[in-house]
Amino acid sequence: MQLIQLETIEVPFRKLVASTENVRTTPAEEEATRQLAASIQAVGLLQSLVVQPAARGKFAVVAGERRYSALTLLHEAGQLPKSFKIPCRLLPKGADTTEVSLAENVERETMIGCLFNLSFFFRVQTGIQFTIFA
Repeated sequence: MQLIQLETIEVPFRKLVASTENVRTTPAEEEATRQLAASIQAVGLLQSLVVQPAARGKFAVVAGERRYSALTLLHEAGQLPKSFKIPCRLLPKGADTTEVSLAENVERETMIGCLFNLSFFFRVQTGIQFTIFA
């Protein structure tokens, strides 16, 4: 099996649309989306969206629907202009979008509780502010 090479591009927010091929069909919880939006506002978008070309010069978000929803919240709140360039990974023609969407949702490992707690302890001890929980 050959490794798929994904090109990194920057896409203006206004050119992004939700994909109909995303395997996650239930919407994210509103509070979780708000928390993700706060995190993106505080530290930036740490993980690119995965896109494919769509009609009329748009790009469909194949992987990263929650991040796209959080970016939409930021835009609706006036925190993200339509022209803001979003880092995206461009799928090549013929890529299996269902497999990519499934991998995005399945192939991840949740941080174990003790490491999560230690990271908070470290921040408290060093006096670092928690901007993502504002």
